[in-house]
Amino acid sequence: MGFDAKRRALLEVSDPLAARLLEIRLQQWDHIDELVAGYLGVSQVFAPSLAAHPIFVQRLTYWLGVYFWLTACRLLCKSMIT
Repeated sequence: MGFDAKRRALLEVSDPLAARLLEIRLQQWDHIDELVAGYLGVSQVFAPSLAAHPIFVQRLTYWLGVYFWLTACRLLCKSMIT
């Protein structure tokens, strides 16, 4: 949202696709296979032919797993330091 000099709202921006992806992540955050299936079901991002390609699904599952594992490690390390 943008504001003018008097702090009045000028513009509200929404992104329905980002909202959909976030909804999938919040619902399936602890089940990587279901998270990948949810993401691949968003045809605006992944074409059906790509979503059906087993090597792509395998790589996406791997890299999302690595990302979430590293995020968990980073949060754990931060909590041990403070």
